[in-house]
Amino acid sequence: MLTRMARQWSSVEEARKSRVIVRRNLKHGGEISSKRVLQVTDYDELVYKLTLKYLQKGYDISNNTIPHVKNT
Repeated sequence: MLTRMARQWSSVEEARKSRVIVRRNLKHGGEISSKRVLQVTDYDELVYKLTLKYLQKGYDISNNTIPHVKNT
């Protein structure tokens, strides 16, 4: 049980770090592809989803037809 909680906490911390990197990229370009976000999160699905969750406020997060994240 403790190992599972530690792993989840690690994923949350990684997502917060990824969010900082993605925000930095968005400030420079105004838009970033979902593929690039996936690369930043090192292809970890949980970290990817948490990163997008942390970016919900202030950013337009795409869907499967328009794969990007951009400033609103």
